[in-house]
Amino acid sequence: MKKIIFLTVLLGKTILISSQTPFLVKDINPGGQPSYITNLTKVNNTLFFAAFDLTHGLELWKTNGTHSGTVLVKDINVGPNNSAPSRLTNVNGTLFFRADDGINGPELWKSDGTETGTMMVKNIRPSTLNDGISHIAELTSVGNLLFFAANDGVNDYALWKSDGTETGTVMVKDINPTTQLTSLGRFIDIDGTLFFGAFDGVNGHELWKSDGTETGTVMVKNIAAGIQDGFTAYPFMTNVNGTLFFVANDGKYLHERELWKSDGTEAGTTMVKDIYPGDNGFTANSSVPWDLKNVNGTLFFQAQDGIHGSELWKSDGTEFGTELVKDIKSGIFSSSPNLLSNCNGTLYFRAVDSSGIIDVWKSDGTETGTILLKNPSTGHFYSEPAEFTYLNGYVYFVATGNTIGRELFRTDGTSEGTIGYNLRYLTESSSPEYLTIVGNTLFFIADNGANGNELWALETQSLDINDNKLTKSNLSIYPNPSNGFINIKNESNITIEKLIVYSITGKHIIEQNNVSNGINIAHLKNGLYFIRIQSSNETFTYKFVKI
Repeated sequence: MKKIIFLTVLLGKTILISSQTPFLVKDINPGGQPSYITNLTKVNNTLFFAAFDLTHGLELWKTNGTHSGTVLVKDINVGPNNSAPSRLTNVNGTLFFRADDGINGPELWKSDGTETGTMMVKNIRPSTLNDGISHIAELTSVGNLLFFAANDGVNDYALWKSDGTETGTVMVKDINPTTQLTSLGRFIDIDGTLFFGAFDGVNGHELWKSDGTETGTVMVKNIAAGIQDGFTAYPFMTNVNGTLFFVANDGKYLHERELWKSDGTEAGTTMVKDIYPGDNGFTANSSVPWDLKNVNGTLFFQAQDGIHGSELWKSDGTEFGTELVKDIKSGIFSSSPNLLSNCNGTLYFRAVDSSGIIDVWKSDGTETGTILLKNPSTGHFYSEPAEFTYLNGYVYFVATGNTIGRELFRTDGTSEGTIGYNLRYLTESSSPEYLTIVGNTLFFIADNGANGNELWALETQSLDINDNKLTKSNLSIYPNPSNGFINIKNESNITIEKLIVYSITGKHIIEQNNVSNGINIAHLKNGLYFIRIQSSNETFTYKFVKI
């Protein structure tokens, strides 16, 4: 059964409806050629991304979800050369990224979404210093600052910060100044403090933190004594209510890779639980916690205890409260749950059950509430699912169905309420990826077989049904009520790109592009409807009655 979510009843001013029809936003690189879109990043209500066309190469683009509003921000490396924007990061409404203008090499840039407001922040490593590449990485937003790792040619790979100005882009600390072996990685913001892994040449690779000052950049704890590495290179660090959870090895051959937590103090950095105790005759056994995810204050992760294989676990930060959720693939065999995702308070993930197929699972943290999402009509599963993304009452994901290729799916959490969108034909795959939410719109990349990999969107529109909104912009519709045709009065000659009619249940009924005069509604049943009129800069919504 289709689920419709109302923000208010019709006596209010706003209703949330779902068009649920994916559409191609723009064919950026025409002729069936891919535009190689990557790095989809939301900044305020704008989606930024890197895209390629034959004229400009791989450059920075943005979109508001309309065809005309999908534009090149700036041709940073002029002509068909690539500036290759990467590591796009939102810092308090400003986009930071790495790009190469063809002169200074890959350096730190920023953008406010305009051509003039897109500029290099600082040439950290001038081309006169060796290869001139600053190797900028680990861009991370902490408060109003950007933290990152860079090599200026003098201090090797060090911790840096930026407020978006040249003078405010400075090295915080060179953690290992005596050698060229500095290693920084796994940056994470924990309530205004940067935590990361670093090697100082003395204590091995350990857990560090920084408040943005040199004196405030310190090792939290030498977990593995001496030059052994206590802080593992695994990419999973998670904030749960201000506490950092991570994976560590104490180097004592007592506890290999196990679950740890830290409040930022040495005394408060402790192992949560030895999930897989004992040893294998050479070193301690390791539970290898994996894919740490916070869901409403509970930590979920994959781990093995030597009895159940790699299965789904949860923790409240205490030894007693760290426990197996469910042995999905019973016995010593592993279901290997991964891609754990918090979808509005419910954990979605993929796992392998006894059938050997990688399926969609969800969990409320209990054994009985950890269940498989199965196709009720065919008995087949949604194979190799990925990118679980919540938007307005539904979880969207990518999977391979039994009658269609690898496509976009949507579920309300029930088997009956799970549907697939076939953007291509027969069993071929459009292979959607990079699912990203901006407002009430789901953006993603897909190939429909005609345009190559391009930018697509699916809208769940929040409609303001204030009757006076259109007249303020010199737009109006008439007659209302109507029994056959709705006219549009456009005194300001606003360019109308699209007109969509929705039913009261949110069904997408009519769509027209390049509308000038109006729309024929004679075939509609009598009742209340909504017209959504979209220009390049604004969207207007009006209600009307068909009689």
